[in-house]
Amino acid sequence: MVLGFQSLKLAQAKNTYDVAPGWGVIGTYVALDTGRKGIGRRLFDATLVIAQQVGLADIDATIGADNAPGLAYYDAMGFETYQRRETSVSKRFNVRVQSGLYRSKTR
Repeated sequence: MVLGFQSLKLAQAKNTYDVAPGWGVIGTYVALDTGRKGIGRRLFDATLVIAQQVGLADIDATIGADNAPGLAYYDAMGFETYQRRETSVSKRFNVRVQSGLYRSKTR
């Protein structure tokens, strides 16, 4: 049984996500009945290591404006809102600046 999955894509010019080229674009999916068990945090730990290794500066997470658990998750991981639209909220994680902060908050 898959409990969770996280993807990280590199935004290219004119991408469908409307994210600055060179940023990472993250997507996180955790089984509904497994929430609040640290699965998302462990997924982000692994993703953050890869983001650092490949030299990403920023990661975008665009979440449905009505997705309260998703918004709370990315807030807890250290993402900060940088854009709001009618149906979505875009959050940014600055890998170089916040990864040290993230590590100290969770360890």
